[in-house]
Amino acid sequence: MKHRLFKQITTFVLAALMVLTMIPAYTVQAAGETIETGKTGSLTLYKYDGDAISGDGQYLTQKEMADLIASEGDSLKPLQNVVFAYLKVGDVRQYTKNQGQEGNVTKIGYSLSEVAETFLGLEAENVDYTADGTDYYTTKTLMEKLSGKSQTQLEQFMQTNTALSTTPTDSTGKTTVSGLAQGLYLVVEKTYPADTVMTTEPFFVSIPMTDTDEDGNVKWIYDVTAYPKNKVEVPTIDKSVVEDGNESKDIDGEIGQSKQFRIRADVPMNIGKLNKYEITDTLSAGLTFDTSVTPKVYGLKADGSRETLTDRTEYTFGRSGQKLTFTFTPTALADATTLLAKYVRVEIEYNAVINENAVTGGTGNMNDVSLEYSGKTNVSSGDPTDTTETKKPTDLPAVYTYAIDLMKYGDSDTSNPLKDVTFELYRAGEAEGIDSAVKLNITKGTDGNYYLNTAGSDVLTTGADGRLYVKGLEQGTYYLKETATNKGYNLLSQPIEIKITSNEGSYTRNEAGTFAPVDTSKTYYTDAAKEETFALPAGVKNGAYVNFGTNLVYTDEGQVDMYTQDALEWSCNYNMGEENGTISISVNNVKGFELPRTGGNGTTWFLIIGGVLTAAAVLVIVAALRKKDRTSDVK
Repeated sequence: MKHRLFKQITTFVLAALMVLTMIPAYTVQAAGETIETGKTGSLTLYKYDGDAISGDGQYLTQKEMADLIASEGDSLKPLQNVVFAYLKVGDVRQYTKNQGQEGNVTKIGYSLSEVAETFLGLEAENVDYTADGTDYYTTKTLMEKLSGKSQTQLEQFMQTNTALSTTPTDSTGKTTVSGLAQGLYLVVEKTYPADTVMTTEPFFVSIPMTDTDEDGNVKWIYDVTAYPKNKVEVPTIDKSVVEDGNESKDIDGEIGQSKQFRIRADVPMNIGKLNKYEITDTLSAGLTFDTSVTPKVYGLKADGSRETLTDRTEYTFGRSGQKLTFTFTPTALADATTLLAKYVRVEIEYNAVINENAVTGGTGNMNDVSLEYSGKTNVSSGDPTDTTETKKPTDLPAVYTYAIDLMKYGDSDTSNPLKDVTFELYRAGEAEGIDSAVKLNITKGTDGNYYLNTAGSDVLTTGADGRLYVKGLEQGTYYLKETATNKGYNLLSQPIEIKITSNEGSYTRNEAGTFAPVDTSKTYYTDAAKEETFALPAGVKNGAYVNFGTNLVYTDEGQVDMYTQDALEWSCNYNMGEENGTISISVNNVKGFELPRTGGNGTTWFLIIGGVLTAAAVLVIVAALRKKDRTSDVK
């Protein structure tokens, strides 16, 4: 993460030190040696990543740098294809000046061209010495004036005054300019790695310049070597899938559900000097971009605030098949004056729907994303020397779904498949049991399999092999209700209850993790100095896990405990494939009692027997009544 305030302060300090190391001190003991008139010189520049050579925060001297290169050059990271602009802005002169009580002092002074004097704002009060109508200035004065100019102002000054360019630094980070006339040169880094967060500050260099030998004698050197340094910080990009407010890498879902994805990418410090900054998101075949939800794009600032960016202004959204592109306008992400980034990162939110092409189990339906940006600054569009850099997350998010593979057979004989047995599929409601469950709509695909589909109206029906395959389930409870079966077989008396469980939303404390539950009342920082505030997602709730993209996160109370998301695992109350996420269910049907056929001889015999029994019953009742009457008469 970029510690921007610290870097700005450090940049100023390094600018001052750079100037001091490039032009000699203004008071010298020249040991009688004078500048050789007409002799030319050279300037050799070596470029290295500043992280490797300024670990203690102190800028190395020329000799220390040379010694370091000689001893540890193989371990340093050279920066290739860096181009410097150089412009002669004045002359160098050795003169003697009376310093009052100090007496006469031999000094080195520099005259400047009129255009350079105007640009730096030099006035009469800044003049140290005048000879033959020419004003000369000390290094201290020039350093102070130069530090007041921004990198952009200096780059524009160099371009306006047709400064020359060095050849790009080679694989060792080296470039050399020979045949330089004596004088004072302004050197400005023109083209540098796009991921540079601290460029070489513009500096003056004198040809020749003074150097001190081991005996302390001062002499003039005409071949000058400098070791300006950049600090490079590679932008990163990360992507999460959001479920119930939690950002994670893996979730499960039903076909037809819309899932939210969130992308965060660092903005290079020098974004305004790039030709390209583009994020490309490629959906897997099992996901379809949700056109009903408009993508949201934000610019996140170092103070923790966020700004909504506008399509066709700060960026342009495009879609071609499964590919989504967010092409940003670099200058729109930068401050108009400095061309440095206004935002530390951008954030993108969009939705995608799980479709019938989704794979079950396995590695899930993974979602690719990449950040592509110009590899160099200040390179014209279409320039053959232009390069691009591409960055991807180390871990891509995935959406998982599950399936049911049902086999229906009769009479406990698996070789007796039952065709055309129909079922209805329900998802459990708030209460247990099928009575409160919701019936799911189904579509039969051209492959003969069934898929969850809110607009579907097909009926789950076993094929000639007694099988049916339905795809697109997530964790939860489902019911399969048999609605029709073969003649002679009984319907299942109870629906089949299917319980799928997964560890979605499970996190484990790990110091290398990038997730943490947030307290919305707290402020989160991504650097120990608390200079860069992390902008929490809009509408985030307390306790929701957020992907900070780094394991170094702080609040005012100290460092935050970080977590990794547990790898997604699933299980079921039926046999479920650990790899393919498919639930295997075998259902046996048995035949019921066989009854006589309607309208056959069996029915006639039933009628005859019934009639005989009825007549006999009537006779018995009549006889009983007569006997009773006779008994009454006797009394």
